[in-house]
Amino acid sequence: MAGPDARPDLRRPPSHSQRVLAAAFGLVAGVYAWLAFSYLPAGVYWTPDIGLKRIQAANVRWVNGLDLSIAYPGRALDPALRFLPFRENFFYIHAARIYFAQPPLIAVLSAPWLETLGRWGEPVVALLAGLTCVWLTARLAPALDLRPAWPTALIAGLATPLMVYSVFLWEHTLGLALALAAVVAACEGDRAPSVRRAALAGLLAGLAGTVRKELLLLLPVLGMFLIWRRCPGRALSAWAGTAALPVLAWWAFTFAVSGHPVPPEFRISTTPDVNALAYLPATGLGALADFVFDPRSGWLGDGLLGAVLAYGLANRGPRTRLREAIQVAALGAVTIGVLRGLAEPALSGSAFGLLSASPFLVLGWSEPAAGKTRAMRWLMLGYYALTVAALGLTTADGPYLAGLEWGTRYSLLTFALAAPLAARAFGALWARARSGGPGLAVWLARAHLALAGGLLLFSGLWMLTGLSLMRTPAVDAETRDALLQLPQPAVVTNLWWLSAVAPDLYLQRPLYLIDSDAALRAWMEAAQAAGLTGYAFVSYVPLNAATLAPLAPPGVTAQVDRLRPLPNKMVVTDVRLEPLPTPLP
Repeated sequence: MAGPDARPDLRRPPSHSQRVLAAAFGLVAGVYAWLAFSYLPAGVYWTPDIGLKRIQAANVRWVNGLDLSIAYPGRALDPALRFLPFRENFFYIHAARIYFAQPPLIAVLSAPWLETLGRWGEPVVALLAGLTCVWLTARLAPALDLRPAWPTALIAGLATPLMVYSVFLWEHTLGLALALAAVVAACEGDRAPSVRRAALAGLLAGLAGTVRKELLLLLPVLGMFLIWRRCPGRALSAWAGTAALPVLAWWAFTFAVSGHPVPPEFRISTTPDVNALAYLPATGLGALADFVFDPRSGWLGDGLLGAVLAYGLANRGPRTRLREAIQVAALGAVTIGVLRGLAEPALSGSAFGLLSASPFLVLGWSEPAAGKTRAMRWLMLGYYALTVAALGLTTADGPYLAGLEWGTRYSLLTFALAAPLAARAFGALWARARSGGPGLAVWLARAHLALAGGLLLFSGLWMLTGLSLMRTPAVDAETRDALLQLPQPAVVTNLWWLSAVAPDLYLQRPLYLIDSDAALRAWMEAAQAAGLTGYAFVSYVPLNAATLAPLAPPGVTAQVDRLRPLPNKMVVTDVRLEPLPTPLP
């Protein structure tokens, strides 16, 4: 008989379960393609991070090696780089060259697609990586003795934030695909991984950490998983060595382009800071609920976390009507609480928390588990605990650190690892509800199944709700086109995010950021020295003559020529710079 690691006979026609899995994967792929290329408008950006990736990809150059420095169209007027239109935690300057602090791999991989397909090439790499994540998550199911695998593919692909992060030019799904591949390499098979498989798992996990810094937290958790699998010393050494290789190479690269031993992501983009002002020390351990549910839920989040704990603790002991009733009540409380918390995310366009995004994942620790399934549950919870500790103990923002997100993106791996466990629990619920046992027991099981199914359906609809909000970002396509058609040779703004949500504006013309009256005065002096006779000021509040007059450079008048309202309620102030008339003798 073929062993568990034997290769399938490719000459044999696919089984029914394989055909259903292929259909489920095709459905997910069709939904993703529709979202990326039809539903969401091209070239406009929901969050600044995505637009910065677009600028970074447009600046990938292969000249005597890889050059990732960012060209600055306004450099002729601003050689000292005083008016760069980026927020300070997004970039750094080294050797008089501008670099983004964000990891560059997704930009490098996406550059050829952008060059070939233009705006339609933006989401290609992230989309392919997202579909790879769906496939790998489904592959985890049989590795955990969870069959069939197709429910896992549908759950992971259509009811978690994987659907959101797969359709934008962002590195989340690329890092997740590498992390999941590492977990699959470590998990598949009935025996402990061989030296070759352990080395592969280490290499993939290390690469994942170079793409997304939070995935470095997978390394200690995956190491514990391999020890639990009684991995031999040679295999563990191979795993540790290959995991270190990409991390060290990444460190050497960042040192070469930044001239600093601490990578830019840890000293510019997200600076760890362990002190009393960090989120958990400042707010208390009661704020743990803020990471599981939306932190804007207040006391309701604490109650919901209590319901989740009650749901999990009810698993102890034999399956009885009391146990089922406790879990039905707890799941009902989670359902009511999640539905009550819809208003804030719908208004802000940002949903925080793990279970506020995909509440059905509470099922992932609902059923008793043994062997690799139990180990996978602890791997998932261990990774999530480390991400919560990292955000809560080293940052003041805690669950708010990511800014705009739809489902906590720092814990995207948790969603994927929980999906097969939730599918397993859903299958057990389905079996109990159809068992035809004693009256009250089966009705409780049916109520349990109905609540679980409702939360699963809600999770899918909630992902689509988030994507619907992303169709109208801060700068929509009409506003972007209006900005590109401005006749002035220079555009000035006090909105730090304008360059990122309208990257075409930055890429095609000089764009400058001013943050004070003194900065505007200094910029106009530079403009006068460069011979500019006018500029466009873009903001939500227009400039006026009283503001401009005292800021004009010596010998020059600054006058408001015209106000242009933009479709997204911003206003363009046309400013004319003219020399003062020479006094008559």
